[in-house]
Amino acid sequence: MLCKNCGAQLPDEVEFCPDCGASQHTSTEQPTILTEMTPPDSPAPVATLECAPKKRKTGLIVSLAAVLAVAVLIAGLLLGKSLFNGTDTDTDTDTEPSASSTVPSSSQLTSQPAPEKVELVISPAKLTFEMTDADVTKFYELLDQCKTAALNGQSGDDVMKISDALDDQYEYMDSQLSIAMVLYYCDLQDESASQRYLDCTEQVTQANNDYLEMAKVLYDSDFPAKERFFEEWTDLDLAMLKAYTPEVMALRQRNSEITVAYQDLQNDPDMYTKMVPLYIEMVQNNNRMAHIFGYANYYEYAYDLVYDRDYGQDQVATMRTLVGTYMPQTIDTLMDDLIAEIGQLSNNQQMKLSAFMQNAFTDTYVDEIEGYLATLPQQARDAMLDMFDGNILLMSNMDNGQEGAFTTSVGQNRYVCFFGPGYSSPMTAIHEVGHYYGCQYTDLNDLPLDLAETQSQGNEWLFMSYLENEMGKTLYNVAVDYTLYESLCTIMISVIVDEFEQQVYTHPDIAGLTSDKLDAIMADVCKNYGGIDFISSVAADIQQYWRLVVVEQPVYYISYGVSAISAINIFTIADEDYQEAVDIYCSLIESVDLEEGFLGNIQDAGLDGPFDDEVYLKLQAMCG
Repeated sequence: MLCKNCGAQLPDEVEFCPDCGASQHTSTEQPTILTEMTPPDSPAPVATLECAPKKRKTGLIVSLAAVLAVAVLIAGLLLGKSLFNGTDTDTDTDTEPSASSTVPSSSQLTSQPAPEKVELVISPAKLTFEMTDADVTKFYELLDQCKTAALNGQSGDDVMKISDALDDQYEYMDSQLSIAMVLYYCDLQDESASQRYLDCTEQVTQANNDYLEMAKVLYDSDFPAKERFFEEWTDLDLAMLKAYTPEVMALRQRNSEITVAYQDLQNDPDMYTKMVPLYIEMVQNNNRMAHIFGYANYYEYAYDLVYDRDYGQDQVATMRTLVGTYMPQTIDTLMDDLIAEIGQLSNNQQMKLSAFMQNAFTDTYVDEIEGYLATLPQQARDAMLDMFDGNILLMSNMDNGQEGAFTTSVGQNRYVCFFGPGYSSPMTAIHEVGHYYGCQYTDLNDLPLDLAETQSQGNEWLFMSYLENEMGKTLYNVAVDYTLYESLCTIMISVIVDEFEQQVYTHPDIAGLTSDKLDAIMADVCKNYGGIDFISSVAADIQQYWRLVVVEQPVYYISYGVSAISAINIFTIADEDYQEAVDIYCSLIESVDLEEGFLGNIQDAGLDGPFDDEVYLKLQAMCG
């Protein structure tokens, strides 16, 4: 028979044309026709959380360097809202790899045939907040016992036994804080959940403060177990311990209150004006904490210690120049091409493309996700399947739920992948699957977040490559261009937001910044990237957009841009050799060397980095 849309010769009884994607069924219903593209809506942000530092081996010490860190939260990609005015493709834990692990790497399994069928079983996560006052009391009992045992000269074994129990108790309290956060995000208008989150934040922050105060006393004392007690502390940890004051605790707690107050504004028509005083106060708080630890401002502190970046301001300045030189024209050209391409799609194809970009994966692309997972080595496949059926996935269907998606630890070897209302498209799900896969091999508190974002976005692009044989050539090409368009917008907006934040955190009169002055800073930044009118026409209303990301993700956004470049490279490799791309992607998760940082690991994997002009020429060529 002939295709009803393009006229191609088809086998009898086929449901969709493999060439153009058009349905072969006759229907009396008239499909919605998407005749024009609109720029992405400005999404609400995925929240971050100021909380106590996590442990490497002995809980409370770790990352004193990251005392301001966004805790155990790997956010989803927020920038790429649908061109069809739909929702976005998301934008983000802790298992520690062991040398004695018996888990085989995917590279050892690539020669094994994939199973004929992978079944996606979705088992929603069930979370219960269980922390009580008794748990807090137990922490302080152990804290007192630890201090007393050390100062009374008890043996190292005795002191460390108590210290380990203290670490475990703190970890439990901190995991309960994560649960309180997730339950609050399920319904931001639930006042009891909001208050529980604030109360738990205060308790955990206070516990961390009191532990550090005890540690300072012990460090200034001589006791038999001193060397063992501090053996996991780095020189930087010790330096920051000496600088720590209770003022840090108060500032962190206030920032948590600001975050909740900011969330309460989400449905306020004056949100964009009312959030400015909250933002300015948080900037001042963050800078004050950075000053306590010896940094000129929070922007520099965050680069060095919160996000563990192995590139500095000189390299980012280079990236800004490259993005400003290449991205505006490339994005503009790609958008014009997309408008033409989408205009040539059939009604059915347009609906399928819209569904792919914005509808829940549970309603649209389960078969395709199953097929994709079947192409992966067993270890990778099993890890990803576990996200769906391992009591991991939590989808909020409340209208007042937090927009966005993220993966977070809620206890030892326990994670939750949260999907807010409207944030459960196939690409969003695949993004979080990538994060969850990474959780199985590396403690994401130690993993550079730029690398974590490459792992999640890389999974999206690998999945996109797989879809070539599932969508039909015409629809697939448009889907690729659409996804590439969103990624290029991500790179540009990430650089813009980062430069804006740098100017705010280094401004000589932060207290005097008003809404208009902040908008003027942003407008000035945008001059180097095609101008504010251009950016708002092809990507997002940038004067609204910055207000949606800087409170809950301070100085984080550059990670989306640098990781997007490496992730796109996985797709270009897959276009030549899918199996090679699979092996590279799996190695990027299973063979991480933390000592090499983000740049070292992507270089080892053979991927492009974000600071070379040849990379931008390649991206330009892809869109030509």
